[in-house]
Amino acid sequence: MAVLSKPTSISASSVSLKPEARCGDLTARTSISSSIPTAVDAADCSGHSDVGTAASSQSCSSASSSNTTTTPDPKKSGRLRVRKPRRTASRDETNHHSDRPQSQRQSQKQSVDMSASTGDGTRAPRQAKKNKHAQSDILGPDDSIGEGDSRIIYDLSLSPETFQLLREEVNWQKMYHMSGQVPRLVAVQGAVQPDNSIPIYRHPADESPPLLPFSKTVNTVRHLVEKHLGHPLNHVLIQLYRDGQDRISEHSDKTLDIVRGSYICNVSLGAQRTMTLRTKSSAKAGMLPTDAAETADDAISKEGSIIGRQTQKVPLPHNSLFILGQVTNMRWLHAIRADKRPESEKSPAELAFGGERISLTFRHIGTFIRPEADTIWGQGALSKIKETAGKVIHGNSTETERMIRAFGQENQQSEFDWHHHYGQGFDVVNFVTTCAGKLLPCGDDVADLRVKICFAENGVRYELAGVDDFPAALRGTLSLPLKNNNLDPRPVYMDMDGATCFTGDDCILLHVAKQKELSDPERQAQSRSKSPSSSPTPGLGAGPPPQQQQQQQQQQQQQQQQQQQQTKKQQQTPQQYLASKLRETDELLHSWRRFQKLKTPHGVLQKMDSFEAMLRGKSYLAGQLFGIEDCALWPVVWDIIREMGYLDETRFPALMVYYHKVGKRACVRTAVEELAAGAAATTACE
Repeated sequence: MAVLSKPTSISASSVSLKPEARCGDLTARTSISSSIPTAVDAADCSGHSDVGTAASSQSCSSASSSNTTTTPDPKKSGRLRVRKPRRTASRDETNHHSDRPQSQRQSQKQSVDMSASTGDGTRAPRQAKKNKHAQSDILGPDDSIGEGDSRIIYDLSLSPETFQLLREEVNWQKMYHMSGQVPRLVAVQGAVQPDNSIPIYRHPADESPPLLPFSKTVNTVRHLVEKHLGHPLNHVLIQLYRDGQDRISEHSDKTLDIVRGSYICNVSLGAQRTMTLRTKSSAKAGMLPTDAAETADDAISKEGSIIGRQTQKVPLPHNSLFILGQVTNMRWLHAIRADKRPESEKSPAELAFGGERISLTFRHIGTFIRPEADTIWGQGALSKIKETAGKVIHGNSTETERMIRAFGQENQQSEFDWHHHYGQGFDVVNFVTTCAGKLLPCGDDVADLRVKICFAENGVRYELAGVDDFPAALRGTLSLPLKNNNLDPRPVYMDMDGATCFTGDDCILLHVAKQKELSDPERQAQSRSKSPSSSPTPGLGAGPPPQQQQQQQQQQQQQQQQQQQQTKKQQQTPQQYLASKLRETDELLHSWRRFQKLKTPHGVLQKMDSFEAMLRGKSYLAGQLFGIEDCALWPVVWDIIREMGYLDETRFPALMVYYHKVGKRACVRTAVEELAAGAAATTACE
């Protein structure tokens, strides 16, 4: 096509307190903590999952069994530099004065030694600068984690196929908070009672996936974890970290609905990621021994608050179980941070399973709802027993705000008063349980892109599905091309009711328009009022130019056709009008497909001239607002430019402005990137 130029591409109960600075023979430690309320951390938005709790009673060992040194940094006045003992000795070990076996010291080799000093006992300035951002310990199975009530277990007795079974078995969904998609895929499963009552875990979020019964593989993992914990688990949040960029920001688990004294745990399968634990910013210096206080005089401010915050890092390898204690959850935040290192710097464990990690966070929930009766009872509700269950409160901004504020207190306070903030209970559910439809792509980039842009722009939740995910009665025909004026396969969408299916991109777009009321008369009237007042001035592509007289005749014919079409449009219903616009974009697509086969540009150029005229003086084909029509048109223009290069701006200036303007929309960029990623994955498998 001569009108096209350069190509382009788109693309928790027993408590062991925190380690402190020690001087002489100390037999007790005092935690450094306080309560300072601030706003809720948005990091807790997605039902934070990578958290766990351990049953681990720890006592302090004598000074002879563990020496801790405090080395003030001359360049960082006020910071207490503490070397944390790698493991707090148990009572048995203290009573018998036993030495640690060699195997229990192996993990120390990986730890970061932050107490390195120069010969005169002073930290070298260069070393202090080098470790400014590395003040953390890397901990393993033989280490005391957090407050000493947390631990990690390696090599769970799980089948080698567990990861792949979960990958295929779980109903993965996207989830949103504060109008943004959380950076991972999620699913929720739990124990469903005979009366259909289910456990509910409330946390700061806009929505939550529907809770489904435990699937077979998840149930197997649950039973194994229960043996380690010694109590039942009735709820799991499953998350898929698709690569190193998927993450969860630091937070504390919200314990409103978690059974008091129970443990939370996280099973990791797939690529290794690292959990970062950090003391809360509200932590302050408590009672220190006099000699220790004198030693750390330069490291503590006048108000007695430690400037630095302790950080620990816990690698989570494949087949590991992380157990986070109740006290650690109260005093520490935890996160899975994005890993932005290039693959060349990552270990084989971090690159395994294609970089994907499946996280299963099991909890013992003590609050329940019965969806059919819309009732709630239990630990976190006003009514503590089922017989006096109360009605779930929806949309009560005062109660919701009170609960969210309590969540914020738990996220910030190092000594959180559970009974004060949560004891009374709440009957409000702050999030909406969302369902998703199923989309079976057809493999045609334009058709699939039309539907994906439409869904993204209009907030339609969907999952990519295969033929086997649809009702049995449809499976025999879904994979076959539908002979409706074309022989190409078309995308199929099954609505959230699980029963209604729509076949073809046009049909799906019309369904979304009807559901979202996007084909209302006022909107369409706006679009019609923006119709072009001037006739198109079609240019010519390369090849033999026609005579001037032929150009004028074509302009007159197009003018007459547009006037006739305008009269018909005024008599159409909004749905009819939208359907006619979709037909026009289909005609352009069919002309483009013919050109791809026969290399005759005349038909497609004429259609492009028509849309050039329609777009003059308008931001979008639908008018001043992006509409369903644009979901249909832009992918066709994108496909033409993708293959042939940019259009000739002297002939198609409005189309080029339109192409760039729509292409910058976030939803459009995301849809195109997902399409490109899918194509790359398919190529890699071939």
